[in-house]
Amino acid sequence: AFGRPFCCMWRAVLRLYNGTRRLDCFPLCPVYLPLYGIFLMSPFEADSNRLQALFQAGHYVELEALAQTFLARQPQAGEIWYLLGQTYLAQGRLQAARQALERASMLLSDQAPVWSVLAACQNALGERQEAARCFERSLALDSSHAEIWAHAGRNALELGRHTEAERYCGCALALQPGMAEAQYNLAYAFKAQGRIDESLAAFRRVRELAPAVAEAHNAVALGLLELG
Repeated sequence: AFGRPFCCMWRAVLRLYNGTRRLDCFPLCPVYLPLYGIFLMSPFEADSNRLQALFQAGHYVELEALAQTFLARQPQAGEIWYLLGQTYLAQGRLQAARQALERASMLLSDQAPVWSVLAACQNALGERQEAARCFERSLALDSSHAEIWAHAGRNALELGRHTEAERYCGCALALQPGMAEAQYNLAYAFKAQGRIDESLAAFRRVRELAPAVAEAHNAVALGLLELG
């Protein structure tokens, strides 16, 4: 067993892909787009922008109604399926989110964010084998996000794949050495492999990295107690 994770995985993945980058080539769009360039190819640019604005504003009911109307006209609009999946996630409707995101992944198979968000949704549903495959697809397309490596590591840890979890967390820390969540999962990966000294060192490092986070202190205290 291992301690409680720092945060909800799918919420963290949504935060990563929303509000972080602006498309410079879309100067008239006042909102941030979660897929870096997908909307540029949309034949219904105005509707796409309106849907994105509704998502950013948290107007999910209106967004869902408009998205369904849009998809009735354009069922192959993968970016709208993706946005609809995110909307369902934000509402906690995991089954509906998975269905929309699976459709998006078929239409946007070369987009790493789609696979990452789908993986996080599957993890939340307890479908960790499927989540592992989707994380692999995402990382094969884009290996630049420490957060995705860390979430893949946590999913591997939940599957009992401890050496794989160690590798994923190590990649996360190579990209972002101060990432407490990756260090925390790495500590449990070491613990599961019987590498007690390395596990203790990793737990202590978590405490250094997240001194203001009570949950981190509690997790570290629990981990140290378990290790004796």
